[in-house]
Amino acid sequence: MDSLQSFLAKLQSQNPKYMAQWTPQQIQGEFREARFFVIPQIENPQALALVRSFPGEPGKGDVTFIAVAKTYQGQGLGRELFKQICEGGFSDLTVEVHADNEAGKAFYLALGFEPSGRRPNYYGPTKDALLFRYQVPAG
Repeated sequence: MDSLQSFLAKLQSQNPKYMAQWTPQQIQGEFREARFFVIPQIENPQALALVRSFPGEPGKGDVTFIAVAKTYQGQGLGRELFKQICEGGFSDLTVEVHADNEAGKAFYLALGFEPSGRRPNYYGPTKDALLFRYQVPAG
C-alpha cells in the first residue's frame, strides 16, 4: 500500500491541475469502493486504473481515472489497463474529464469513448467536466 500511496502522490505532483480536486480521503474512499487495475509486470505501481461499478447494473462502470506516471507514458500502459477493464466484466463505461484536459480527452477518444454530455462548473466556477461513454462491442 505504501508504493500505491507513493504513486498517487507522484500523480498529484505531476498533474496538480487535474488531481487537485482529489483529497487523500476521497482517494482512499475510491479504493474501498472501486475495483482497481495495475500492470503486474512493473514493480511498484506506475500505471493504475480505478473503476466504480453500479450496484444492480452488471457490466456498468464509471472510470475514476486511468493514470500512468509520466516516465512510463507512451508505452501502451493506459491501453493495457483499458483492456483489463473490458476483460474484467465491464461492458458499458463512463468517464468524466476536465474540459481543458486535452491529453485526457484525446486518450479516451482514441480508445473509442464517445462524448455524451457536459457538467458545467463541476470542478469549480468555469471548470466544466466533459462526459464520455464507451460500450464494449458485442462479441
